[in-house]
Amino acid sequence: MVVSMTESKDAKLSTVFIGKGIADEGRIADPRVAHKAYDTLTQYADALGEDKVSFFQKHGNNPILIGQAATQISLERHIEELGQKLDHDILTDLYNRRGFEAELTRMLADAARHGKRVGILFLDLDNFKSGVNDAFGHATGDEVLKIVAELLRQSSRQTDVVARFGGDEFGIILPDVNNETPELFRYRLKEGLENKSKILNALRVIGISMGYAEFVGGKNELKSEAVIVHKADHAMYNAKALEKAPGLVKLVQWEEGMENTHRQLPQRA
Repeated sequence: MVVSMTESKDAKLSTVFIGKGIADEGRIADPRVAHKAYDTLTQYADALGEDKVSFFQKHGNNPILIGQAATQISLERHIEELGQKLDHDILTDLYNRRGFEAELTRMLADAARHGKRVGILFLDLDNFKSGVNDAFGHATGDEVLKIVAELLRQSSRQTDVVARFGGDEFGIILPDVNNETPELFRYRLKEGLENKSKILNALRVIGISMGYAEFVGGKNELKSEAVIVHKADHAMYNAKALEKAPGLVKLVQWEEGMENTHRQLPQRA
């Protein structure tokens, strides 16, 4: 939204809405002298709600109120940005564990109410420490993590939640899954890794181990949030126990009794 001074002598404000793709900022001009924007307040925002638009239309000729409104909007935006930082990983801009757990709680509650299927993928990079960090250096290791994060985004659907837990561990929440969803994700990720490996040598030495588990609304109790995480984690460690090779993207789906097939998982903080 752009609020700017009109050409009329009373220096009222006019409102112009800018469509998506044209601009992503809103500017509030505060005309204190007729025909001039003597003092200009600039507020960047994705969008303003109808209540704020109505306020500007009603009080557009009151610079004090406009200034107070701009300050309030700025404060709200800073609070929103702070929340974004608390829920997101600094290196990759994916959700962090805190954001992942909040989204998982929300999605499982929705699945329980409506009888939906929600899948969880946990994944870990094979040969990352010795093959990338130790061989190429930590700066290259960070670059690899950022590329993997982007590959996970590209392999996911818009409704999926992609997170980095720290180090080379990632998690993905997949709402409304079917039987083909996890394998399709694995295939897209493998193709993406193959393509990126052609332009960065450090990517050629890693593989990916993934574990998958599902929550089915109506069959699982809501308290099973910790259980599905535990199952996906176990499935991932089963995948890691399989053969490792550069470029190999492995997917293991949880099955009953799987927790007894390999070592117990370490307790997570």
